Amino acid sequence: MTNQPEKPFFDDIVAALTEIAEKRDDVKQLYADAKESPEIGKEGVKVLRAAVRRHMMDAKKRKLEDQADDLLHRLGHLRDTPLGEAAMARAAE
Repeated sequence: MTNQPEKPFFDDIVAALTEIAEKRDDVKQLYADAKESPEIGKEGVKVLRAAVRRHMMDAKKRKLEDQADDLLHRLGHLRDTPLGEAAMARAAE
């Protein structure tokens, strides 16, 4: 038996964290590449990030987000936007 029982765990954790950091750098580079793409650009990357974040949510959190979106919609969240104003005018016809 070794007097350092933590050593294998320590080594595995350091290796895993190093791998995570490398993957994080890969993701950062992918977003940078997307931003430079004429088809996506800076604004498209914002949408891409939001879509990825939402996709990666667990089902409970995604359901909560959907419920919050539904509530905002029911409360007339878009009422003060041009689209909301047009919808309100049309509804009043």
